[in-house]
Amino acid sequence: VLSRLVGTGVDADERRKLPMGREAIQGADLSRTRLYDARMRGADLRAADLREVGLTGADLRGARLAETDFREAFLYGANLRGADFSRADLRGADLREADLRGACLDACLLANARLEDAKLEGASFRAARLKNTQVTVGQLLKTQSLANARLDPSLRAELIAARDPVPHLPRRLLRLDGTVPLPKKASTLSLLL
Repeated sequence: VLSRLVGTGVDADERRKLPMGREAIQGADLSRTRLYDARMRGADLRAADLREVGLTGADLRGARLAETDFREAFLYGANLRGADFSRADLRGADLREADLRGACLDACLLANARLEDAKLEGASFRAARLKNTQVTVGQLLKTQSLANARLDPSLRAELIAARDPVPHLPRRLLRLDGTVPLPKKASTLSLLL
């Protein structure tokens, strides 16, 4: 499969049409390869080198991409629904308009990544690092988890303010996920009164 994708004599139009299915290409070096609109649904690319790869419009639904190096990769408009990016390096990656619904981005490095207009509903960002990441509070409000995520201070403050269910409660009582921890014998009604 790998030779079909990066072998000599295969032009970009042919590579685009190649299905990859669930083939394993673990640890492969595909850096700087152009795989626009590639069909790689369910592919196993764990620990692969995909720096500066062109995957614009690619179908990587359900792909296993843990610990993969995506620095400066182009994933604009890619279908990444349900993909596992745990511990992947996505620094500087272009994920604008990508479909990341239900994706796992736990412990990812997302510094300087572009997530404008990406679909993040149900995505998990546990312990992810989002420094200078281009993402809106509205997008983050739709994620499944941001537990222990490292956010820029201004983004974190905006997120907490947006999730503040009871504005008059002190900030120390609010968790990052927007929930209010209740004393063991208190009811929600008594807290609100």
